[in-house]
Amino acid sequence: MKKFYLSITSFFPYLNNAVDESYLIENLVVNFTCAKFFWRTPQKYEVDIILNKNNKITPMK
Repeated sequence: MKKFYLSITSFFPYLNNAVDESYLIENLVVNFTCAKFFWRTPQKYEVDIILNKNNKITPMK
């Protein structure tokens, strides 16, 4: 399953009136860090952001 992030968070209210702040913060972090990956298990546990810089992988929850 893929995720998408908006480059401008002001579009969130147009997509959904009941926006959870955690989605806004996750979106801002992804845009700020240029993260390209996330990880999810078959049991639906998730690491929201995977950073890969200088061949060092850093998970962010």
